[in-house]
Amino acid sequence: DFGKAYLLTGNEKYAKGFVKQLTHWIDSNPLKEELKRLSWRRIEAGIRCENWIKAFEYIKDSKYVTPEFFAKFLNSLYEHGVYLNSSFSNFSQTSNWGVLEFQGLFNVSQFLTEFKIAKQWQNDALEKLTTCINLQVLPDGTQWEQSPMYHNEVFHCYMNINLVAQQKGIQLPDAIVQKTKDMAFA
Repeated sequence: DFGKAYLLTGNEKYAKGFVKQLTHWIDSNPLKEELKRLSWRRIEAGIRCENWIKAFEYIKDSKYVTPEFFAKFLNSLYEHGVYLNSSFSNFSQTSNWGVLEFQGLFNVSQFLTEFKIAKQWQNDALEKLTTCINLQVLPDGTQWEQSPMYHNEVFHCYMNINLVAQQKGIQLPDAIVQKTKDMAFA
């Protein structure tokens, strides 16, 4: 919301609010074992990647985006990428969580393109997202959990992946493209 407000108004208080909120979150939530069931649940880590990157794109030219903040932001996204790519459980494969996790990793791979690991993250994310879509999207295009809310969230993630891939000239696996269309028709 800070990013959108800044885009629509140009008011620096929104960019300042984003930087302040993000800095506070990063400083208050180091990645450690006891936080993996709280602020570092894998689903939220994936969601954060998409939301942070999109908001940052809106405010990146603000005077509040200092080199110190930008370094903190990049370091945290890198930490998110390492964390998200560290596990691919059976639960992640068959739950909307996995889609949210690896859509986040895909977003990080496209934002941190100058990082050596980015191409590997892209490939790993697409491989895992292909597994997820093949397991989770039924022949009629519905997401197997049979919840409109989950269907829409998973569909949102795959639409975002298709959009980013199109913008970056990335060839997606056929299953992702076709099953995203199937989800739209469902």
